[in-house]
Amino acid sequence: MSAPRTYVIQTLGCQMNVHDSERIAGSLDAAGYVPARDGIDPDLVVFNTCAVRENADNKLYGHLSFLAPTKKERPSMQIAIGGCLAQKDQGEILKRAPYVDVVFGTHNVGSLPTLLERARIEEEAQIEILEGLEHFPSTLPSRRHSAFSAWVSISVGCNNTCTFCIVPQLRGREKDRPAEEILREVRALAEQGVNEITLLGQNVNAYGVDFGDRAAFAKLLRECGRVDGIDRIRFMSPHPRDFTDDVIAAMAETPKVMPHLHMPLQSGSNESCKRCVALIEAIDTLASLKKFELRCRIHPSPPTSSWVFLVKPRKIFKKRFRYIAKRNL
Repeated sequence: MSAPRTYVIQTLGCQMNVHDSERIAGSLDAAGYVPARDGIDPDLVVFNTCAVRENADNKLYGHLSFLAPTKKERPSMQIAIGGCLAQKDQGEILKRAPYVDVVFGTHNVGSLPTLLERARIEEEAQIEILEGLEHFPSTLPSRRHSAFSAWVSISVGCNNTCTFCIVPQLRGREKDRPAEEILREVRALAEQGVNEITLLGQNVNAYGVDFGDRAAFAKLLRECGRVDGIDRIRFMSPHPRDFTDDVIAAMAETPKVMPHLHMPLQSGSNESCKRCVALIEAIDTLASLKKFELRCRIHPSPPTSSWVFLVKPRKIFKKRFRYIAKRNL
């Protein structure tokens, strides 16, 4: 009996990619693969990529160049590229790195074992990019990095149309999981000893738009807070436009929801954001934060964090950081 094939996964990008990588690992485990031990060359290298952060795709092609000599020496080693950059570049990846074995997209992460087997049998690179979500990644088996905390995907995709943002093109329009399915997963995680969950979505607090319930996210926070064994609940990333009073109330009145808010700040300049049709404006972000601080008595000064999208940075650099200083971010 031959030894099981070994793998490593390198994740480039956001928290959703980290979550997807755990599901990719779980799918490989279910197919009989095992994680490679440190210092041992793996039989499979998987890159779960990002197309939003410029440095991420530079890193990918740098890593692929580094692997090229090893692939030449060990043709049986397989290389697979998934994630947002794979969804965007598709066949372009094989043009730049023809020794890659599999390219798969954001909508079919569970297909990787089948694609790898097909690539071995046919001795030909496989590309499979779906335009719609096959199933929620959270329904796939998982190899979590922590025994006590877990990512829970509640939605995938985004319905906003910010000019600069490629996420709707790569992740599709928003699809929301049924609340009962999410709660079943949360209860199952609690039974496994998990005591902290992070609810994930590209626009997490818009949850419910897919089935027409604007109050669905606030309800979900409260329901998750009733699950025995779960002590801490987090979520990311929210959108200021969907940061409604009922969500703030749910955060304030559900002790298990952590008093922390990660609120994206596209630029710090409303003028620049309007020119590029951004749907997040500095004034909206500040208003949401003020509402949050006034309502959340559970913490005298709720901690906040953000990321900043640079629009014409030379012109608005000072304005942006004056805004950040105002919030002490």
